[in-house]
Amino acid sequence: AHMTTLFLTAVAFQLVVSSSLPQIDYMTMLDKYIMNINLYILWVMLMMTVIFFLQKEGHEEEDVELYDYRAMVVSGVIWFVLHVRFGLKGAHARRYIEGPKLLSIGAASYDRGELVASTQYSLQKGPSRVFVGDKAAYAALTQTTDDLTFWTGMWYSTDFYGPHGIEYIFISVMRDDEGEFQLVARKITGDPNVPGGHITWQTKGGIPIVGGPAVPIKLQVRGDTSNVHAFDWMEGLAVSATSVNLLEIEHGVFQRQDPISEGGVVSVPVEDDATTPLLG
Repeated sequence: AHMTTLFLTAVAFQLVVSSSLPQIDYMTMLDKYIMNINLYILWVMLMMTVIFFLQKEGHEEEDVELYDYRAMVVSGVIWFVLHVRFGLKGAHARRYIEGPKLLSIGAASYDRGELVASTQYSLQKGPSRVFVGDKAAYAALTQTTDDLTFWTGMWYSTDFYGPHGIEYIFISVMRDDEGEFQLVARKITGDPNVPGGHITWQTKGGIPIVGGPAVPIKLQVRGDTSNVHAFDWMEGLAVSATSVNLLEIEHGVFQRQDPISEGGVVSVPVEDDATTPLLG
């Protein structure tokens, strides 16, 4: 009875949590962990049922105790291996995938089959190291007249996404097909319209200048939330930089998660080469 209650509680908790999270078309590591825990609970329930059946059928008490001990040892080993595996996998993903993705000026390469990320090319920016996706992105970054890496990082807005409340994004600096640098904002947390992991908006007129004119953007929207392919771009909005820590897009404001000082923005005295490929 206790194990059944525990299993039903775990399933109910999973349903409640999933109803308040963005809907995505793949299983996250946390989803896989919860699924394995549910399977482990079912395994323990099975072992308890077998032990109860042996007792009811009148098997020798010593034999029942031996089976019970073996079931306990096997269950303990399974629990230990399960948590060590997910612990190591989570630590690997945090260091070599999520960390580089949140620090890169481009996009770290990521293959769902193997947890890998490209961190070979990087630049030291003060106390932090900025990772770029590949050699071409690294070359493009070192050839810019102005150091644009200060725009990269985690930002959030409490009002731009309306009733969905606070949402977090990661802003990268990338080159478009015409060789011009643009800000690309990708959601970290999302909503049913545009889930986490998708681009939410992107500038069309270059990088905004602090205190300068607003720069046009295109906003990604989805009218039919049940259709994973129903994304479209909406234009007509613009972003302006009030400071290096504050971006305004007409009906909303984005703030940097970890504010930086104006004096932290530096320049690299190297000529720009517009022929370099897309950053990231």
